[in-house]
Amino acid sequence: MAGILQTGSNEEGLIYLNFNDLKALTGYDRGFDVVECSIKGSEDSLRALSHKLESSFPEVKAQLVERVAKSEGRVLSRLQSLVWIVTLVVMVLTMVCVSTTMLAAAAERRQEIGLRKALGADKLSIIRQFMAESLMLGLVGGVLGTILGYGFALYVSQTVFASAVKPDLILALFTVAAAAAVTGISSYLPVYQASKTDPAVVLRGE
Repeated sequence: MAGILQTGSNEEGLIYLNFNDLKALTGYDRGFDVVECSIKGSEDSLRALSHKLESSFPEVKAQLVERVAKSEGRVLSRLQSLVWIVTLVVMVLTMVCVSTTMLAAAAERRQEIGLRKALGADKLSIIRQFMAESLMLGLVGGVLGTILGYGFALYVSQTVFASAVKPDLILALFTVAAAAAVTGISSYLPVYQASKTDPAVVLRGE
């Protein structure tokens, strides 16, 4: 395999060979003069690591590949901003969809609501029933979304950055709680409107 390395630094003036091929061509077998490592971390942490190596081993000169580190930092920063924007847009769309769905579900169950009110149920009990159902759906959706989201994040991190994403229990619990909260907030207004159903109007002719 052959190619041209482009880093914007001194590395572009070097020739890279497999060590076995180098020994076969030159008979060179003295060891290593230069070692290149790919280490995951921010630019500041990598600089601190290079200074630590130089202070611990005076004969070693640790040099950070500037262009690669900065480009990876920019990619991560832009990807994080994009994820936040997409998250906000998805939350708004989810709230609209949940509110519309609950409004349609309440309209389909108007006779049930009217019958319960005719039998003595008050608005609060009806609101509690519908809110409990919506929160349960939100919790189930949050759990499924967390599992699928982690799988997608793991695939992207392994494909793009060649590194694995560790599961975060606190983030997972926050995601599930946020899903339930979004569902509850979106469902309250349709449920409240449904609880005001007049049983005399709904059950007329039944």
